[in-house]
Amino acid sequence: MANVIIDLRSHRAWNPAHLTAPLIEWPTDLPLVEFGSVTAPLSADSTVVRGTPVITPGGLHPVRGGIRRRTRKYQGPVFQVHESGNALRPGDLLIPPNPDQPVILVSEAHLGALVSSSFLAVRPVSVDPLWLWAILNCQTGRTVRGLHSIAAKAA
Repeated sequence: MANVIIDLRSHRAWNPAHLTAPLIEWPTDLPLVEFGSVTAPLSADSTVVRGTPVITPGGLHPVRGGIRRRTRKYQGPVFQVHESGNALRPGDLLIPPNPDQPVILVSEAHLGALVSSSFLAVRPVSVDPLWLWAILNCQTGRTVRGLHSIAAKAA
């Protein structure tokens, strides 16, 4: 993004969205693609019994997406975060079933964690993971997730 100086003396309102809108060049010539063409779904690679700490959608901070708590009540299939390989790893995305909950971008901080299979786990294959995470978490992305249920269609 380029640095731009805007002379505010001639503007009655200093609304940043209105002031900067003419300066932003959106990539309008990029083709629309289906979610499944830029991601690959991942499968759960383990199973846990009650008593094991597991990350579930209910344990996420509703705004920041951080993990507030892990449950020990979950039992069933899980993803385990690995350093590399075909299993869940840093750079992958965890999409909760509820579009009001934030998508998690898996990082090195999650290594070894167990994650409930109620998340849709995907690996971005032809797009930047951070870009896709941002798109899915913005207001428009959450709306689209709600309208089209990405989790159900990509599974």
